[in-house]
Amino acid sequence: MDKNFHSLLITDQDDVAVALANLTKDTKVQVKKGQKLLKITLLDDIPIYHKFSIRLLQSGENLLKYGEVIGRASQDILLGSYVHTHNLESKRG
Repeated sequence: MDKNFHSLLITDQDDVAVALANLTKDTKVQVKKGQKLLKITLLDDIPIYHKFSIRLLQSGENLLKYGEVIGRASQDILLGSYVHTHNLESKRG
């Protein structure tokens, strides 16, 4: 794997990518989304296998992972931010 690709976008519809290594704040990552190459600077530390935003998400907006709604933003989530229970309300269960 190219060292610039430290993450995985599961489907092109997703709003988040998954870190494939422990990533630190200010790391510049590249995410392939279809034919586009997104260049994102992380705003937070992202633990391995956790999510970060690949676009601005407004508070109350549904969030997609696996091409499915997995929750709703409980606050605005900036591009490159860590996405977890502090800013995402689960819609599972």
